Amino acid sequence: MGNQVPFNQAIIGEGAFGQVFRARHRRRETLYAVKVFKTQRSQRGVSPEVARECEVGTHVRQTPHPCIVKLHMVTFDEDLGLYTLVMEFCPSNLFQQVHTANLEALSKSTHYKPMPQTLDWLGQVFLGLEHMHHRLNMLFRDLKPANVILDSALCAKLADFGSGRMGPSAGAYSFGHPAGTMGYCAPEVLGGMPHDETADLYSLGVLTWLLFTGGMPGTQPPVQPRPEVHQHLYDWMLLRKCVEDNLPAFRSVEGAEPEDARNCVHLFVQPPDRRMRHKELRAHPLFQSLKLPSYEAGPTQVETWLDERGFLKRQR
Repeated sequence: MGNQVPFNQAIIGEGAFGQVFRARHRRRETLYAVKVFKTQRSQRGVSPEVARECEVGTHVRQTPHPCIVKLHMVTFDEDLGLYTLVMEFCPSNLFQQVHTANLEALSKSTHYKPMPQTLDWLGQVFLGLEHMHHRLNMLFRDLKPANVILDSALCAKLADFGSGRMGPSAGAYSFGHPAGTMGYCAPEVLGGMPHDETADLYSLGVLTWLLFTGGMPGTQPPVQPRPEVHQHLYDWMLLRKCVEDNLPAFRSVEGAEPEDARNCVHLFVQPPDRRMRHKELRAHPLFQSLKLPSYEAGPTQVETWLDERGFLKRQR
């Protein structure tokens, strides 16, 4: 892979352990996203965080889903201590979409207007999570707008598996700090307590709130939790108050009533034993108009559903 693209223009993302590059296949001209990890040498060769992401990525690759980023290859060069993930290229993400909508509202001195695809995107995220939770027995643990990427057909896909784990957690921190991103991860994850798939569903509630309201005006994007975690253990209560007070207000989206969205988020932003689970979410009024494909029908039926709703990317 590769092309005559300036190095700085090829970089499309950067994290704590690696960079993501845009690459082009020499013969087929297909674009890919290539994540190259900056491994930290230790007695075992590479950092455990990097090894975890590649382990989870390999598991996802073996059981693909249309609402999870397609992984073409996971490689490890033992001599260089270099991990590489080759994925489908997706040109945008939900963070960029919300940010653009907020800037447009600011420039026009009007209120935030959700994107027309908002409800479909939430349905697609839910189907991706359901696949991870039930077919892969896996927790995502870092659901946030930047980790929901959009392909050329604007289909939402989960990406970035560095915080994932196989099965529920008995508690304690992964690698010495909480998994996920402050502002989006569930309070039980921040507190190092046992957690299961409902932690991801809490994050889905936060994402739903953000897409319908645009978030709190004038705030900065959340950052990765580190030593100050204890200061954010009760953020979920602040979010719940925002939902109860309807400030900022939930906005209208085609196929969804603001009050249904508000009620849905309220049922997510609860202690773990009181949160909605997959079955309840499928039956919630917010998602009724989507007519989601059944879990039992599998990923093939999801593709049919995406095609019917105009979100299936055509292969060249």
